[in-house]
Amino acid sequence: MFGSKKVEAGKKALVLFPDQLFKIDDLPSVDRIYFIEDPLYFGNDKTYPYKIHGSKIIFLRASMQAYLGEELWPAKLEIDYMENHPDLWSGAAVARAALDGYETIYVFKPNDHRLKERLIKAEQELTDEYSVVWLDLPNFYLQTQEIREFFDAKKTDFKNFYQWQRERFNILIGKDYKPVGGDWMLPEPKPVKQASVGMRSFGNNKYVAEAYHYVENRFSHYHNLPEDFIWPVTREEAGQWHEDFLSTRLAGYAAGSHQLDLESSWSGRSLIGTLLESGLVYPQEALKLATQNHSKKPGELVDLELYVRNILGWREYMRGYYLERCVDLPGKNELQASRVMTSAWIDAQTGLEPVDAIIRKARRTGYISSQERVVMASLMQIIGFHPQNVIAWFREMSIDSSEWQLVTNVLAVTQFAGGKNLLTAQPVLLSSSQLVDMGAHADQTWQEIWDGLYSRFIDMHRTRLDKNVVKLHDALGEDIKRVLGYRAGDFLAEYTVRG
Repeated sequence: MFGSKKVEAGKKALVLFPDQLFKIDDLPSVDRIYFIEDPLYFGNDKTYPYKIHGSKIIFLRASMQAYLGEELWPAKLEIDYMENHPDLWSGAAVARAALDGYETIYVFKPNDHRLKERLIKAEQELTDEYSVVWLDLPNFYLQTQEIREFFDAKKTDFKNFYQWQRERFNILIGKDYKPVGGDWMLPEPKPVKQASVGMRSFGNNKYVAEAYHYVENRFSHYHNLPEDFIWPVTREEAGQWHEDFLSTRLAGYAAGSHQLDLESSWSGRSLIGTLLESGLVYPQEALKLATQNHSKKPGELVDLELYVRNILGWREYMRGYYLERCVDLPGKNELQASRVMTSAWIDAQTGLEPVDAIIRKARRTGYISSQERVVMASLMQIIGFHPQNVIAWFREMSIDSSEWQLVTNVLAVTQFAGGKNLLTAQPVLLSSSQLVDMGAHADQTWQEIWDGLYSRFIDMHRTRLDKNVVKLHDALGEDIKRVLGYRAGDFLAEYTVRG
């Protein structure tokens, strides 16, 4: 629970973090803003150190500087900008505001449990004349109290949540109060590789140029500083980026979003997650524009519905699940998985061509699609990598790497780390043939290794798995399983390290 001090009096201050780039109208009226480059975001926190993708660290610095220069200063706000330093503590801005004499300190409720604990600690250390006022985040539909009420109810599955969201916010609801199209979740078309389309890119501005210089001179703990940074860093650019998706890539979104495309990073993708997380795009505005455009120029309803489902449904549900059910999940390791990755998993040298293709794209762009995430996480599960090693890889290779997203979409959905306290009945485990069906190129070399790892995992954990999965595995001949076992053993010896 957040602190209970609510008295608003005297001089007022606001603390802002890197993912709270909200519109000026959504900020409380204060005398000063403390804007902090928290090491917890930049990867150089002393308690939680990790490497970070170059695209992510460039985005953080550039978007914060753009927000400062184009929104905060023009609004004539007094700003205390706290630049990154490893010794900078997350609660330092709260403490500094009190030290500077601001009796009321506004803080937006963070999603990250680690940051939340630090801010509550900072609040508890204040003397009685100071108070912290906690604000709900404007870049989500639901407030924390509404989330708690939903997950305290009996029916907390995603289907009920999504229907509740659609009805409550009146999105794709007909005059008969039923879902437009007849179903809450429309049947999705067969995955189809989408034709490459032109996409607007950004990054050619003074904020990005300064961020490159800043990162190269201040940081060393990053992977893959990109030669070409394409992401928007201002609110205007972010709006243009979203409009570009609606006009060029929403058509075919349903067929393309579940297809594994190892050649193009962008086909069938909205690429809006980072912008929603930062506050440069609000989900309410994104869906309003999408539905308005559909009304003016109708496209395939299934594309629009899936887009609504991902933003209004899945994003909100995952955040709620993290806040209410995942406090302890990052520390769990139900299967006692202990292997760790070699450098091949960063350098794209595993010899598994679909995997190396995903790694190469991630190194270049900082983007990992939902299907690529499932592929990588499924492989990491059947290999037996430690859950924290799995989380670390995604954190270091992706620009979409906030803690709540990784804990839910990786640990809760794809790993057995939490035992029975899983979001899904069972994590997704992919065989090589399923990977080929998704779009990977068939090849005996990598498929034998993959299926050997798959077979080994089933033999080790058959009592935990779906009976049909075990039955299909047992139908394989002993000769096949023995040879596949050799392939898996050789791979594990070369590309993993026992923890």
